Amino acid sequence: MKLEVVAAEEELVEGRREEGRWPVASSASNSDVELGLRRLEVGVKRENSVELKKRQFRSSITYYLLFCAFLVPFMAYMQLHVNQSIEPSASSIGYAVVDGHQCGTEEEKVLRVMEWTRRMGGYIHRNVTTGMFPIEGEDGSKTGRMVRGLKANGTIHDHEILFRIPPKLLINVGTVSQDPNFAEVWKSIPQFHKGLSGLAVYLIHESLNKSSFWRPYLCALPRHVPLPIFYSERKFERERREKILKPLPEQVTRFDDLIERARDVLEVHYVELMPKLFSQFPLKFSPADYTYARWAWACSIIMSRTWGRKFKDDVLGKMTGENVSVVHTLVPAADMPNHKTGTHEASSTPDGSLLLKASANLSAGDQALFAKMSMGNTSIFFQSPE
Repeated sequence: MKLEVVAAEEELVEGRREEGRWPVASSASNSDVELGLRRLEVGVKRENSVELKKRQFRSSITYYLLFCAFLVPFMAYMQLHVNQSIEPSASSIGYAVVDGHQCGTEEEKVLRVMEWTRRMGGYIHRNVTTGMFPIEGEDGSKTGRMVRGLKANGTIHDHEILFRIPPKLLINVGTVSQDPNFAEVWKSIPQFHKGLSGLAVYLIHESLNKSSFWRPYLCALPRHVPLPIFYSERKFERERREKILKPLPEQVTRFDDLIERARDVLEVHYVELMPKLFSQFPLKFSPADYTYARWAWACSIIMSRTWGRKFKDDVLGKMTGENVSVVHTLVPAADMPNHKTGTHEASSTPDGSLLLKASANLSAGDQALFAKMSMGNTSIFFQSPE
């Protein structure tokens, strides 16, 4: 700064001498020097001000990034625990299908998804429809409640094909891996390859898209699935007391531990995956859209309606040690039957279509039941006593 001032003074003096206007020092020449120095000082201050603003901007960016690094996991944590005490059966909280009120009545939604499945190349037996059936208690008694299931509206013979759904209509992580909208996510985040996590996010994503290819099927999904792992403590105690056979104290403890472990699995999956999606793909995934309530709804759909399908995935193989695993698979129309042990399971055709065959001779009004294909982690603590 001092060198700059000296140089300015020398330059001003030299200029005065060249012009022949510097015989002696005068008050006018001193004022010119002072004016030049003031201008120089103003310029330096202006430069310092610009540099200060740059430093302040860089600091604000740093604080913003640190804030986001804290905020994203915090929001995921808050979403995880929001509305935990609300009775699920009392509302459709978490229901993700956009404009669900425009999907039609329950009957219309069922008819539309069946028509859509046939139009997309699926086969559904002409004598298959849906109806309401009474729920039986553990001892075979009537509970007074009803549940929707598959109903024969005409004669169906044992082993007759009821559903044949082609591979292009099967929804699992294989579907997600082939969707261009998820190509970058699929490559970037290994946790997305897990059958439940990736499919849950995909289900929410498509449910929020009114123009989704899967819209007729999504409209047919229930607003709420009463699985025990989502019950409040009060409801869980009541359901256990009313519906589960009188167990020994150690059986109660073991059952409660299973339920708690299952809840932990879902929460860990959410906290493990969603903050990564929020931070790495903020334009595609926002905490406001991908709430824990919607995650719980999507998981309840997956755990109550999926069949198992084998899927090969090298990324998943590195995490689990198995390149080929059985993954949750949603099947439009063919995910509506209720389940009973001793009946037929789903099978596959050579082209990879899912096949469901009648387990007995059925007459008009009879319910078509099937065995639930094992999904490993989809065991008793995921099943609704209803």
